[in-house]
Amino acid sequence: MELSSNQLKYLIRLKNGEKDSGCNYNSSDINMLLKEKIVVNEKITKKGMKVLNGYKVDNAIILAAGMSTRFAPLSYEKPKGLTKVKGEVLIERQIRQLKDAGIEEIIIVLGHALEQFVYLKEKYNIKIVVNNEYKYKNTQSSLFAARDFLKNTYILCADNYYPDGLFNLYENHAYTSTQFMPGIEEGERGVVTNKEGLIVYTERPSNNKWVMNGYQYFDKKFSDKFKKILEDYHERKEADQFYWERIYAEHVSELNLYEKRFKEGEILEFDTLQDLERFDPDFLKNNNYEFIKNISKALGKSDIADNIKNIKTISKGLTNKTISFSYNDSKYVYRFPGKDLPEKIDREYEKKVQEKVKLIGIDDSYIYEDEKKGWKISHYIEAKEKFDFKKEEHIELLCDTVRKLVSAKIKTDKRIDYIDKSRKVLNKIKLIDTEKFEELNKYFKEIVKINKMNIEDNWPIQLCHNDIWEDNLIISNENKLFLIDWEYAEDNDIGYDISRIFVKTGCEVNEIDKYLKKYYMRKPTEIEKKHILGCVVVFYYYWYIWVNYMILNEKNYDDYLKLYLNLFTKYYNEYKKIYKEVI
Repeated sequence: MELSSNQLKYLIRLKNGEKDSGCNYNSSDINMLLKEKIVVNEKITKKGMKVLNGYKVDNAIILAAGMSTRFAPLSYEKPKGLTKVKGEVLIERQIRQLKDAGIEEIIIVLGHALEQFVYLKEKYNIKIVVNNEYKYKNTQSSLFAARDFLKNTYILCADNYYPDGLFNLYENHAYTSTQFMPGIEEGERGVVTNKEGLIVYTERPSNNKWVMNGYQYFDKKFSDKFKKILEDYHERKEADQFYWERIYAEHVSELNLYEKRFKEGEILEFDTLQDLERFDPDFLKNNNYEFIKNISKALGKSDIADNIKNIKTISKGLTNKTISFSYNDSKYVYRFPGKDLPEKIDREYEKKVQEKVKLIGIDDSYIYEDEKKGWKISHYIEAKEKFDFKKEEHIELLCDTVRKLVSAKIKTDKRIDYIDKSRKVLNKIKLIDTEKFEELNKYFKEIVKINKMNIEDNWPIQLCHNDIWEDNLIISNENKLFLIDWEYAEDNDIGYDISRIFVKTGCEVNEIDKYLKKYYMRKPTEIEKKHILGCVVVFYYYWYIWVNYMILNEKNYDDYLKLYLNLFTKYYNEYKKIYKEVI
């Protein structure tokens, strides 16, 4: 027997021994319960208890596998669900609210930074499911990982905040919480219901709609159907990036899900740092973030957590992540060191390099770097405009900077060797994928020969940046060019840095003279052109095989793969065509 909402509430009141429990309920509802002998003399029968138990919530699944990329930079240190808001950790607050409602079985689906969550198992006696696919699949993969627990189940996201407890021990049908959002919301799924509140259609983006926001409740009928659909989608490559809500939306006619509306403020989701700051102005102080301590150390100030403002992510590079922030009317940049580096960076060496290039005025934005952990703080340079390799005046600024670096003749105790680095990466690839190794290794002998000829040219070996590209070039309002981020700087053939003047323009080989002429302030010789083009081929061969290695290790570097493949093959083929007699 299916119970109406009123019938369910009435049975719960009887079960709890509340007096006068029928006074607020429609007589037809009560008569039906009496007729079915679910209720006798205002007492719930054994049959009634059996019916009621069919509506009991079995468990709750909290999704916490994601990387919380929209909550950067705080998510660089710890997952959003572990953020402390008004004195309580978000996910712990949810667990307590569920347990207060009588729900004992709680399952948390983990992936990113799972080691930071495991303390919850012992503290709250919860179960943990690991989603090993979180890096390349969306929330459908987390529900798939926990599919065996889907019964009468609440579905929550670890990073939501519920000011009041919204959960119950009994629910009479599957539903989703919704909130009204005016205007067009690109990231939200709006719902349309019939007069009973059953969702009959969804749309994304929403347009002046009540949207799915907060938590869901799946009853057993919904769960059983959805599990089968979920299993089917899980095998489809094109569905990897689907949220589970999209899968539901494509089967809305088969899956009965009702809408439960909530007012503004009853369910909170902090999409950005600014959202959280408005709700809890003290959260930075209460969360004990390491980057706040680091900024305090670098600037020699103890009130950073109280006065830091306007924290924004400004760069998500191949390895590092960078934020800007304001403090006492000054603006700064903080670097979180990358983890997906091709090899360990010597931060002590990098710090020494930063101090040297600051002295010669190439990057005097630098303030401090921690030589052990690799974080760095600099002055924020207000950019006049974004550096553009296609603009002649920008190229001229870059030529001036590279000439300044070359003329400084700085030498260090480290020498870069792209052949040795390439060999090491190839050996790692060989252990993972011999077919990919063979594909990449077929170029290696020729790359070695090109590099050998460059060495025989006996060009100056001195400090080079080795990573000149748009994100590392800032043109200030005073029209000064800053060349920043020196973590790949080592002594190298100066041809590598000179080559960057034309490589990023995308120019053809027959146009290289035009750019090198700006550097040399004369027409380059054929020997200079050949040498610099050889540097390009060796450089991009290394980075092409490195990005292949990272992809084999399930890193999402597909865009870089296309970039490096195009650059390597373009210049390699041109080099072979022009200088075929030497290789």
